[in-house]
Amino acid sequence: MSDAATLSLGDDIQEMADIGIVGGYGFADRIDIDREIDVETPFGEPTHPVIIGEMAGRKVAFLSRHGRGRNVPSQSVNFRANLFALYRVGVRRLVSATANGSLRKEIGVGDVAVPTDYIDRTKRRVDTFFDDYPPRHFSSMQPFCPSLNDTIESCCDAVGLTGHNEDVTMVNIEGPRFSTEAESEMFRQWGADIVGGSTYPEVTLARELGMCYGNFALITDYDVGDSIPGIEEEPVTLQMIDDRLAEYNTQTRDLMEQVIERMPAERCEHCQGHVDPATSEADPVWEHRRPDMF
Repeated sequence: MSDAATLSLGDDIQEMADIGIVGGYGFADRIDIDREIDVETPFGEPTHPVIIGEMAGRKVAFLSRHGRGRNVPSQSVNFRANLFALYRVGVRRLVSATANGSLRKEIGVGDVAVPTDYIDRTKRRVDTFFDDYPPRHFSSMQPFCPSLNDTIESCCDAVGLTGHNEDVTMVNIEGPRFSTEAESEMFRQWGADIVGGSTYPEVTLARELGMCYGNFALITDYDVGDSIPGIEEEPVTLQMIDDRLAEYNTQTRDLMEQVIERMPAERCEHCQGHVDPATSEADPVWEHRRPDMF
């Protein structure tokens, strides 16, 4: 790795990569790394420096959500700093990879679910950049980028994975504990299809920054196990998740490469312009906002 650098808030912003990746550090193995950048943000320190390099012949910016040893659990991730760091280096389209549990027999272990909607069950996470005046509001209708979702689903067959991208609702829990049996049953009654801990508030923060955001979730378990009709499996454990991640490691990295290669050249119209640029001089955070992102 070469050309390590720091991007301070006072530095002029330079376009480095408009395609971003958030996921486990292992995805860096597929990147021809150019440099690693410590990006300063108004929201504190990201969980990892931003890696700039090439994947599938395209310039990308990668950030390890949980750090280089997965030492930051989901409930402790500084999501605002992570998303703002990627925004600062020019990311307009962001692909997120997660490990999730299935709440439906039809979505099996080893499949890839591509969520189209979410239910937020977190309690402690800061999920907006707009803490102060002036107030800003935006639509959460169709929160995931439809163009990226279609790209992800279309790439699954190419790497031997079964994709699900039709009315997939993800429920995001706080953690670190897994769901109780009653909670898991309640989520199914609500219409949720998968459960996880990392997609929210990434998805809503990306929307505030005008980014396209797509998520592919490798199904590693069935949440509470055999309480799901037709399923005979023990409740989820961390070891179970790790074992399944290792089992499908090559295919998920292949999938990420395929998605990056086939990703549309431009940000889609659906995902840009949901929030007017904040211009209040009373909010110094937005001195660092990129006017070219709107």
